[in-house]
Amino acid sequence: MGNLEEGPFPEFETLRLRLRKLRPGDEEFLATLDSDPSVMKHIHQGPFPYENALRYSRIQVEAAAFRHRWGKWLVESREAAAALGWVELSKLSGPHRDDLQVGYQFAPAHWGRGYATEGVSRVLEYAFGDLQLDRVAAIARPKNLASNRVLDKLGFRRVGRRRDQGLVWSNEYRLTAEEWARYRAARAE
Repeated sequence: MGNLEEGPFPEFETLRLRLRKLRPGDEEFLATLDSDPSVMKHIHQGPFPYENALRYSRIQVEAAAFRHRWGKWLVESREAAAALGWVELSKLSGPHRDDLQVGYQFAPAHWGRGYATEGVSRVLEYAFGDLQLDRVAAIARPKNLASNRVLDKLGFRRVGRRRDQGLVWSNEYRLTAEEWARYRAARAE
């Protein structure tokens, strides 16, 4: 695995998206996501009060200044330069070792357009390529059908269940570098 603590925080472009480091001015958008009942229906314990979400988003933006090779990317439309959501690589503690997990949130107005799949795919390409990770984890609650579909589409396999914040059972997924290579090869055919 490459060194996760040194080097610049990368930015990416895909066909439709720009993924960039969080910066001052992103706080309100992030808080809007974390306080939206439809976005937070299957995340944590539900929506945060807006003021709490805003406080948390300020902490995230401040922490982003110190991130190097992994963390949270704001996802913007390349066409309109408008914020759509975010994708992240964050630590997931497990019974056998700590992994980086992929996570994502998008504003409801942008659901169903393939943005999560496109953004997460680009971050996985980075994780397995530049970072040389041997596997990436993901967590999704069983009732979050759209999120489970994104992970299935990207080749993740369900490896069990775990309690999300010790409270609610979630599906636990893994994707290895070899599985990612097979997925990419199949898509290229």
